[in-house]
Amino acid sequence: MSPLAAFFRDNPKRKRVELAQAVGVTPGFVSQLCRSGKPGRVVAIKIAEWTGGIVRPEHWDEPQTAAPEAADAA
Repeated sequence: MSPLAAFFRDNPKRKRVELAQAVGVTPGFVSQLCRSGKPGRVVAIKIAEWTGGIVRPEHWDEPQTAAPEAADAA
């Protein structure tokens, strides 16, 4: 599971369209990131800011089966 998909699973009140607007990408690109896509560094940093550090840029370098843990954000 992608780190972003895990974030949305664990934070159901957060919406993909909100992330898309906040980081300047399309909702379709956010959906792609939730499957198997990988953002560029600038977008990865913006995602980290929007998720409060739960999905950090280095998470995109991990195998897609690894999901970020809430404890990793501390």
